[in-house]
Amino acid sequence: WTIEAYSLQGKHLETFELPRDLDMPAASRISRAGFTGDAQSKFTDFTVSGGAQPEQTFRLKLDTEKPTLTKLDAPEIDFDSSRVVQEFVHAPMSDGTVRPAHVFRRDDGPPEFMIEFDYASIGLVNTPYWSLLEALVLEHGGAIAFTQSRGGGSQGAADRAAGTDNRMQTVDDIEDYAKFLGEHYGVEDKIVFSGRSWGGMLTLLTAMREESEKAFAGYLSVVPAPNILNITN
Repeated sequence: WTIEAYSLQGKHLETFELPRDLDMPAASRISRAGFTGDAQSKFTDFTVSGGAQPEQTFRLKLDTEKPTLTKLDAPEIDFDSSRVVQEFVHAPMSDGTVRPAHVFRRDDGPPEFMIEFDYASIGLVNTPYWSLLEALVLEHGGAIAFTQSRGGGSQGAADRAAGTDNRMQTVDDIEDYAKFLGEHYGVEDKIVFSGRSWGGMLTLLTAMREESEKAFAGYLSVVPAPNILNITN
């Protein structure tokens, strides 16, 4: 792990090497709040989480000759992430392309069901992150798939535009993911599609499509932006 520091003009300022003994979550991301503070701050905090590991906040001290990184105290959560297997899979789409997904499941057998989670159609990368919903799914023998449909930001500008300019392309990808995941993990007819915010809108759009009834057992739309007519025109 490294942290690259740049000026507002894009000039590279410094590279911070993170200590190897810090327990960084696998397939993790920094929260969208980013790095706290301003030009006068003596330290900056940032929070990291993974698909099977709770959030952890770190502090990078900037007022010393050599910047130092420490792990801040966090509340204990009764969840054993060592039982979770993380897999990076590639799903074939109906148009012949192949798209990636992060899948988290328990190590004591095949999953009983699956949540397919996506956030495409707004240009953001759907990287794995921690939530109590994901923890409950894993505790009850399920699996979570963080998919990367067109319209997200994982494959560059052209790939993003393919979904933001044509929302139904994103829905096609979501259904293709479900077909692959169902066959690969033996959870046909046991996949629930879910999204949050813009992903919640995407969930509603997918649920309205008649073909999606064959792909999903249910839908979970979380705090959606439900302007379906404007978003599809």
